[in-house]
Amino acid sequence: DLAWDQQNLSNYSLLSLDLLGFGESPKPLDFPYTMEAHGDVVSQVIHQLQDYKIHFVGSSMGPVIGLTLSDETLNTFGSFANLEARLFAEDCGNSAKAAAISLESFLMDFWPALKEKVKDKSVTAYDLENALPEAFYYGGKSVVELAKSEWSYQRFMELQIPKKYFYGDDE
Repeated sequence: DLAWDQQNLSNYSLLSLDLLGFGESPKPLDFPYTMEAHGDVVSQVIHQLQDYKIHFVGSSMGPVIGLTLSDETLNTFGSFANLEARLFAEDCGNSAKAAAISLESFLMDFWPALKEKVKDKSVTAYDLENALPEAFYYGGKSVVELAKSEWSYQRFMELQIPKKYFYGDDE
């Protein structure tokens, strides 16, 4: 949210995508909520912006979703910034905890506890009050699968465009 108020970005257009299942976006129950499925939607948006030089900046699941884009699409970006993405299994936090339990346990116990835990934390990258629980659960399972296989890390390292990985205050 802070990007909108940054004076040094005033000469740039900013686009922030509200993923399906989160925020004010539709929450279809038949959408798979995998990183690849979100990537297909993001790709459709990006293809509408072919006249713009895109600098991709993603946090939380965002960079992993970006990494699912085709090489053709990724190589058109001016740069790729990864803000604390879930590239390694040990960085998956709540997603890993959710992925380790059944959907029923997630809905009954984990989801209400997580919503309570993060409700007043302004640094949280997601708004759970406006999220479909299944979107978080299946998205988390997808992120964890990719992180465990090290696909996300390898894909990020193989990017042929300028890239940065930011972890906390480090880059």
